[in-house]
Formats: sequence, C-alpha cells, structure tokens
Amino acid sequence: MTFFEDLNEFLIRQVNNKISQKQKAELQNLSEYASFRANLEENLVLSTNWRLIFDVQPIELPTQKDAETVKTLSDDDLMRNIVILNHALASHIDHFEEGKPKTQILHAYYRLLKNEIAHRNLDFYTAIGDGYQEYLEDRTDRLATAKELESARQTGSVCIFCGSKNVRSYNSEKWKCYDCGKQFRKRLS
Repeated sequence: MTFFEDLNEFLIRQVNNKISQKQKAELQNLSEYASFRANLEENLVLSTNWRLIFDVQPIELPTQKDAETVKTLSDDDLMRNIVILNHALASHIDHFEEGKPKTQILHAYYRLLKNEIAHRNLDFYTAIGDGYQEYLEDRTDRLATAKELESARQTGSVCIFCGSKNVRSYNSEKWKCYDCGKQFRKRLS
C-alpha cells in the first residue's frame, strides 16, 4: 500500500471506532449517516495530533507508486491529505524538529500533493508557494507573539481580545479594555 492509501485506511478505522452501534441505529437514512460521518471525519482530521501519529508510523520517501496514487485521489481526498500534512509539519516545526528525517519525508509527500493541486488548477485552493517553508520562516515571530500573549494573559497588561494596551484594573483580577470594551480576568484558569 502507498502512504496515502495507508493514511486513508487509518482515518476510516478511526472514524469507525468513534461511531457507536447506538449512533448507527439512530441515523435514519444513508444521507444522515454520510453527513454524520463526514462531520466526524472533519473533526478527527482537525483535532488529531498528526505529528505523534507519524512519529510512531514507519514511513519511507515517496515512490513512483505514491506519485501515481496522488493523481488518482479525488479533490476532497487531496485537500484532506494536505490538511493532515499541514498540521503534522506545523507541529514538527513548532517542536523544532524540522531537521528530523520523518519531517523531511512528510515534506516530500506535501510537495507531491502541492504539485498535484497546481497541476489540477483547483479554484478553491488559493494557497501559493510552499507553506512549510513559510511556516518555518515565521516561527520566530509566532513564538514571540505567543510569549507576548501569554505574558499579557498572566499580567493583564494587554487585552486578550484585541491586543490593546489601553486596559485598566481596580482590583488586579478583573480587567477592562477601553478600546474594545470587553472585560477579562487576569488568569483564565
């Protein structure tokens, strides 16, 4: 099996495991079941830690068979796979693992998908360039922003909603932003 066929099988198994027999019985017709299953799959794709999944999966560099499989993927499968790889690669970058062999292999699969998207000229996919490289280059800015937001959350010196520094507190626990008008607590926990 190719990488994308394995990924599809994994996703099907995960979705099947999440649907109970009671839920299957409650869904009246095929249309309801398909809609429920699609929503469940979308949530699973967006909420799974794909970096950890790929770290335990043995994967190899793309082969010619993988390149042929990409050409046969539907547009929906193509987009789902690119979202999965985007999440995995972003997580690898955020964990400073861009030099690991698995990250490079995943990036090779990502490039296969991007080439196929460019070849098909899909109107609904407007991203241009290599998102992996852009995400890698923006890492320092993202980390600085995250650090600043965490500091703001802990000190209450910056509005957590709009980023304004025009905030005031009279008891050091509740803060009010005078730009957006929202109130927040210094500690969200």
